[in-house]
Amino acid sequence: MRASPAQRHSSAEAFGSELGAFLRGGGWFATLQVADGETILREGDAADAAYVIVQGSCEVFREHEGRRSLLRTLGPGEAFGETALLSARPRTASVVARGDVTLKVVTADALDRELGRSAWLAALMEQLANRFVELDRLRDAPDDV
Repeated sequence: MRASPAQRHSSAEAFGSELGAFLRGGGWFATLQVADGETILREGDAADAAYVIVQGSCEVFREHEGRRSLLRTLGPGEAFGETALLSARPRTASVVARGDVTLKVVTADALDRELGRSAWLAALMEQLANRFVELDRLRDAPDDV
């Protein structure tokens, strides 16, 4: 639909192929570019989205008594912040970009839209989420309980 023919798809088939790839790949997930050293998530902040690393790597860490403790390094295909999709609890760790990073942003609305396309996948994800939240509660319970 661009004014310039050079900026249009070369054929209806090319347009259909791109549209199909968009729909299969959850094209409604926003893409975020993050520069080296930039903090993506900060421990204690409100949680509103999860992220999937498309390109680059990130370090996940916690701070305790002024010391930074590295929990893990994540790369392409790995996700972080997923509890934001399950509960309104604050972030439990910080994440920093190591090198330039490309992320897909997964909000609850976008995930609902993706899962709305598959009832069985939505049921599976709901069950996994419930178990994940329960394990998280057990982990955070006082030791003397």
